[in-house]
Amino acid sequence: MQKDSIADASMFKPPSRLPVVLGVVGGLVVGAVSGGLIGAQAGKSGKSARGERTAASASSAAAAPSASASAAPAGSAAPGGATGGLAARAASGEEAAKKEIEARPVGERTADEVTALAKARVEAKKKELGELARKITLVPKVAKADKEVAARLKELSSDREIATDTLRMFASLPSPIGPDLLYGVVAGAKKSDTTELAEALLYSKDVRPKASLELSALLDLRRAEQCEDVKKALADVTRNADRRAIVPLMRYENKRGCGEKKTDDCWKCLREGDLLKEAQKAVQKRPAP
Repeated sequence: MQKDSIADASMFKPPSRLPVVLGVVGGLVVGAVSGGLIGAQAGKSGKSARGERTAASASSAAAAPSASASAAPAGSAAPGGATGGLAARAASGEEAAKKEIEARPVGERTADEVTALAKARVEAKKKELGELARKITLVPKVAKADKEVAARLKELSSDREIATDTLRMFASLPSPIGPDLLYGVVAGAKKSDTTELAEALLYSKDVRPKASLELSALLDLRRAEQCEDVKKALADVTRNADRRAIVPLMRYENKRGCGEKKTDDCWKCLREGDLLKEAQKAVQKRPAP
């Protein structure tokens, strides 16, 4: 009876939990190992993919210059080749390139080629200006005494391509000949952008002091606006100015132009005495340079 009770008791004893725990732990370990293996494999795959993308990018970058070079227009080829090179060489002054372009009719030249010839022409004139400046600096009188040089200076000062450079060259001359040349432009042509630039240069602070006494007296007279200022300037004109003052002095003979109706005498203060007549007589005795 006691044995039966023991047997019955063993039948109702709860089963041990150890196998379950071992099973769970084992599952976790297996899962961790499997996850690690899968992660490692994924890492290798990712590195492999990134490597392939990097290689592809490098290959594309290496191919880009070749593609750009092959896509470049023929006109931008190196000198000696297509039109762009020819125009560049012509603009730099290369005689062979200029002749090659000039040999073709205008209708067969490109815009770059036409412009290149113009640039070459301007550069040649600038070089000529440099040579003339050296010659005049050494022997100032050649600017007036040498008819060929004087004629060429006049041509260059009225040439729209090089007029500004020519006037600047005049201003740079160290002797009074520079201001004389600038005044020749101011007085010898109708008012224009060129004459206005010449006058501005003539009165600039580093050019005006180089003017001769003859020209300086005339420059002061030209800037006098009030009658009393003109009267003072006429005294210096009488002492120093030359025949270049003849035409400017004619302005003061006019007895009209002021007042509300422009019928009043602007230079009334000059009518007393013979100051104006004396100035006119004096300047006629002194030849212009």
